Amino acid sequence: MKPVKLLYLPGRVLTPLLLAFIALSGASVHHLLALKAAERSVMEEEVVSLKERLGIEQSTLETYLMLDDRQMVQRRVAGLGMRRHISSAWLIDQNELVAGSLIRTQLEQPLAEVLERAPAGVAEQVEHFIRQRPLSVTITAVEDQRLLLSYTPIHPGYHLILSSDLSQPLAERAALARQGSLQVALFSLLFAMLLAVVLYLVWFRRSRRLINALKAIGSGNLDVRTGLYGYDELAAIGRAVDQMAVEMGSRRDQIELLAELIGRSPVVAFEWKNLPDWPVSFVSDSVVVWGYSTQDFLNGKINFIDIIHPDDLDRIKQEAEGHLNSGPDDYRQEYRIARQDGEWIWVDDRTWLTRNELGEVTRIHGVLHDFTELKEAENQVALLVSDLEQRVEERTEKLAMANKELEAFSYSVSHDLKAPLRGIDGYSQLLQESYAELLDEEGKYFIENIRGGVKQMHQLIEDLLAYSRMERRSLEERLVNLNELVSEVVDLQLVAENYPEVIVDVDVPPIQLLVDKDGLGLVLRNLLSNALKFTAGREQPEIVVAAHQEKERTLISVKDNGVGFDMKYHDRIFQIFQRLHRPEDYAGTGVGLALVSKAMQRMGGRVWAEGAVGKGAIFYLEFRT
Repeated sequence: MKPVKLLYLPGRVLTPLLLAFIALSGASVHHLLALKAAERSVMEEEVVSLKERLGIEQSTLETYLMLDDRQMVQRRVAGLGMRRHISSAWLIDQNELVAGSLIRTQLEQPLAEVLERAPAGVAEQVEHFIRQRPLSVTITAVEDQRLLLSYTPIHPGYHLILSSDLSQPLAERAALARQGSLQVALFSLLFAMLLAVVLYLVWFRRSRRLINALKAIGSGNLDVRTGLYGYDELAAIGRAVDQMAVEMGSRRDQIELLAELIGRSPVVAFEWKNLPDWPVSFVSDSVVVWGYSTQDFLNGKINFIDIIHPDDLDRIKQEAEGHLNSGPDDYRQEYRIARQDGEWIWVDDRTWLTRNELGEVTRIHGVLHDFTELKEAENQVALLVSDLEQRVEERTEKLAMANKELEAFSYSVSHDLKAPLRGIDGYSQLLQESYAELLDEEGKYFIENIRGGVKQMHQLIEDLLAYSRMERRSLEERLVNLNELVSEVVDLQLVAENYPEVIVDVDVPPIQLLVDKDGLGLVLRNLLSNALKFTAGREQPEIVVAAHQEKERTLISVKDNGVGFDMKYHDRIFQIFQRLHRPEDYAGTGVGLALVSKAMQRMGGRVWAEGAVGKGAIFYLEFRT
């Protein structure tokens, strides 16, 4: 169906025409309504007038008939013709003969013969009156004719029938109605013209500004503005257009900046058609860095597929076909292409596909970056790496051999050092047991010091061996129930070291910790032994071993109320052979906390302490989860 051509007219022309049409249509409707009203008014007025006249005629004719004065009756009926609008009158007697009429020739004629010459509607209505014989004055309109037909009963047994022609009064009223309708039409047209002028000034002129602004924006002038203000629809559209122009201008600036950046950068942007040989539909100006021009590709002089290295071409085709058929639509490829001067360069091609609603690939986009220098550097690195791996392997073998030699040396030294110590210890024991009676108190004191020194030297050797083994031993990580391990260490340590007066509280939940069990056991034993040693002798000695787990770590603490330490020596206490107290006051080799630090370092955790002189100390173990 073709649209109505009238709709092609501009609003400034269409609107006045529509307003004029509406005005004339309204005037026509007003005229029809006025005619109907005029007709109704004439009918009503004539009915009232006719009823008054018929009432008078009824009384007069009855009087004449009572006097049997037929001549006066006929004159009276004939005189009705002088009355306005009366077109016919019949006085019908008991025998349905015309006893009175406006036409003398109809007198004494049968009513039926007279009605044969009357209009069909009039004859039918008169016959209806005669049959019904209403008891009072009855007036009715004849359909399709401008006539009023009245029936008046006249005593005795007579009927007066009148017809009133309303053509003239209706014509007069119609003329008045036309005059009024004409005035309404003229007024409506004037109003429509005034409204059209107002609309042009207020609406269409502003719409023209909007159209001109849109045309300017469409032609690329994004700096133009509509300049429409207010709260109506045009103003709202104008603000939207202005905002659109601002956003388009901003995007244009960004696109121009991006195009300039791409044009000046080593990155080359391509768009290919999904056709054989991948013809190029777009290439950025930066392709000049390869020695080509954009027209070389756009006019088909060079096919992109022809500049791909032959050794890479089959691989690139297979990979691309796989992505085109089943995706994913974003992928990355590395291959070699030929510059215009024949030099091969490596490019990093980051490609993405555009598909239609059927899933078919319509366009192929790619951003290619020359990373030849990086590729060469990678090759070189693959060579500072192959050599390095060989050196590391060689050094690892040497280190393994050195570790074996060190381990053998450690056991040899341990054996060689322990042998004379065992001799000294044995002979000093024999001297103490066999010659105790010959020694005075000072001699006995000397022997006790000798045996104590031997014992301390033996413990130092054991601690050194443990420290050395911790550096070399392999770790075996597994899930450990922390509560069970801590309880086991506490029970064994309390048996091994006799400190019955010290209270040890364990507040450790059943945390599952992935850790080397033997290494953690060694750490806990050393910390607990250290706490027992420095807590014993206090008035109410107490040790608390606690643990809790957070989002990213497990924290274990060993707290005592022993002699404590000065925080300025914090780092010193974890160094080997470093002691803060005299050996005669607190026994020890100065290796225990160094062993704790080394073990935590091997297990990937850390240890630190807090303390104050005379107020105890607390050691923390942290494992990241």
